[in-house]
Amino acid sequence: MPLDTTFTSARQELAHINEQIALAVVERDAAQEQINRLEAPHGQQAEVAQEHVAEKLTYDAVVVAWYTNGCPGARPELSTRMLDLERQIGVLRRNIDPIEAALQKAQGLLQAANERLTPLRVARRLSPIGSS
Repeated sequence: MPLDTTFTSARQELAHINEQIALAVVERDAAQEQINRLEAPHGQQAEVAQEHVAEKLTYDAVVVAWYTNGCPGARPELSTRMLDLERQIGVLRRNIDPIEAALQKAQGLLQAANERLTPLRVARRLSPIGSS
């Protein structure tokens, strides 16, 4: 086979690999975007839970002080903020449960896209004319 034909064939093969890589990257990015969107409620729940813990520690300190002082008057009431945080945790939890299956599916799609992408990148590196 003449050198020009071999070089042209290698360039065509590399161009085909690059096209496949571009498609696999789009597929991977779409799966990652879906995962990010589906994981957002988890992050929100963690933030609200952390704020709830801080609010609970403050309330517990007030109750300890109340006990220490001999329980004068009525027991300290929960703050409105703490009650709001508890409601938010409940709402977020109810919103998270239904998306778990979709999240697992998206994670599977991401893994499949990465598994498809890896050998393509190796093939590009091993191409006789290098990556372009």
